[in-house]
Amino acid sequence: MTKLKSTLQQAVGLLTLALMVSPSYASDATRSDHEWQEKINLCTSCHTVDGNSATPDYPKLSGLHTDYIVKQLTDFKAGKRTSLFMGPIITQIEEKEFKALAEYFSAKKRVPEVAVASELAAQGKKIFESGFVGRVDACSKCHGNEGEGTKTYPRLNGQHSKYIVSQLQNLKSGARSNDNNEEMRKVAKQLSEPEMKAVAEYIASLKEEEPQE
Repeated sequence: MTKLKSTLQQAVGLLTLALMVSPSYASDATRSDHEWQEKINLCTSCHTVDGNSATPDYPKLSGLHTDYIVKQLTDFKAGKRTSLFMGPIITQIEEKEFKALAEYFSAKKRVPEVAVASELAAQGKKIFESGFVGRVDACSKCHGNEGEGTKTYPRLNGQHSKYIVSQLQNLKSGARSNDNNEEMRKVAKQLSEPEMKAVAEYIASLKEEEPQE
């Protein structure tokens, strides 16, 4: 019985090896790698390989929490969030691929922007850290003191200021409505255009402190 079992194990091993080196197996593996690279290329063509996009039309995805990215992709797919740029792209990505793509960008290091309007950023810092009593809570309350974000609230530090302003405008007008419990729509409606630009300028220059060794 032991000899028969050993013989069967050897046969299975040889069959597995034969399949692995067969042209069809190699073709499947190559095709799988090629298809994955195509999906990555769909994303990096706008968001760049390291997730730190060069233009404010496309947000930085680097360092965003995996769950947050998956939610946004799911909402784009379902039509709960719309975009002229993402509309044609999302049709080429399957839901089962969302998590892997999210993990790819989540692992990338966020590169902060350089604050140009220092006075504007100083005004934005007050809004980010303290908000307006009786009107708007501090941004840091949900997004973290360093803008690091969570599963639910996106990482903000180092994001393009123009992109942040555009999203606040969309939330205020209702053009974007996939926020949780309308939280951000309520906030955006309480902010003026100058206030949006100020807090966005501060957020763009914000970066997490390096861990102490």
